[in-house]
Amino acid sequence: MSNKSYKIVSSDSTESLESKISEHLNGGFHPIGGLTINNGVFYQALFHEENTELDKIVELAKSGSKLDAVKMYKDLMSVDLKTAKDWVDAL
Repeated sequence: MSNKSYKIVSSDSTESLESKISEHLNGGFHPIGGLTINNGVFYQALFHEENTELDKIVELAKSGSKLDAVKMYKDLMSVDLKTAKDWVDAL
């Protein structure tokens, strides 16, 4: 059984929200649904599932095995090589 945790990130500017989301994405969180706006405040729901394939990819990339991380992400997400490389480079 997997262990999931959830967070809602909010900010009154898209730039600040983007920065906060990026920090969480680098920590293994993934977005749920789209961006929500309410009374001028932007919200994004995120979840983290321990020991997921994406966590393994992040670990590979951070340990210096970027090529293996790119290959694994490409296969897992069924994306082209450039998209996979861009995702890994953004970590």
